[in-house]
Amino acid sequence: MRQRIWNRSSHGLALAAAAVALLVLPSAAFGQATRTWVSGVGDDANPCSRTAPCKTFAGAISKTAARGEINVLDPGGFGAVTITKSITIKARGSIGGVLTSGTNGIIVNAGANDRVTLLGLELNGLANNSPNGVRVLQVGTLRVQDTEIFGYNFAGIDFEPSNANARLVVTDSEIFNNYAGGTTGTGVVVQPSGSGTAKATIRGTSLDNNIYGVVVAGTTQAASALISDSSITNSDQMGVLSNGATALVRLSSTDVTDNLIGLAIGNSAQILSFNNNRIAGNGTNGAPSGLIGLG
Repeated sequence: MRQRIWNRSSHGLALAAAAVALLVLPSAAFGQATRTWVSGVGDDANPCSRTAPCKTFAGAISKTAARGEINVLDPGGFGAVTITKSITIKARGSIGGVLTSGTNGIIVNAGANDRVTLLGLELNGLANNSPNGVRVLQVGTLRVQDTEIFGYNFAGIDFEPSNANARLVVTDSEIFNNYAGGTTGTGVVVQPSGSGTAKATIRGTSLDNNIYGVVVAGTTQAASALISDSSITNSDQMGVLSNGATALVRLSSTDVTDNLIGLAIGNSAQILSFNNNRIAGNGTNGAPSGLIGLG
């Protein structure tokens, strides 16, 4: 009997201790939802629900669980945000704007296995007064879909992951007017940092009127990009630059036209063409380092 009474008492004490622990847990443990909402007339003091939306992406992300989704309820400018976990930010049928002055639009510094999706957004650097539309420090996979990025003075997308096997996928987007003083400004930069490796896929995307269209740079760690069904036009310097011994660009069904230099290769890099591209009308067209059969 004593043994049974002791067990019951211990069980009761354990329940009491658990209840106390729950009381002292931070409120954030209970305040995250898998789907949150932002509105141009929202308030970050709200819970970010459909009927009580937040005002900014930064306000909503702290209330959104990992692998959750932030949805744009109606048109608005929702401010810069730093992403540190798997998440989707989605605007469909409404303008999901990020206007910045002097700062990056979206910084992605998530886990090496995290997946981040940006869909239907408009990132505006306000006449090239901001460095990057999207700057990536670490991520597993970043997807940018149906998004406009313009007006940045370093890059529309600056993909410089420090982790291995990082992937960037850009589809059905427009990246344009990224320049500063006629010397810097690139549509997409793929350049791993530290011991990172970076692989990009750019498909169905227009890169127009940047200083450089796409730059893939690698000296020790692998950096590559597959560009397909896209157009790279009106670059003040180079449409496609592959630079460094570990840099590789593959081109398929892509127009490279009206750039000062169409294709440029430096320091033992490679540009391989599937021989179905249109590279013409540039000041200097340039040539791929090799051809790939169509299978």
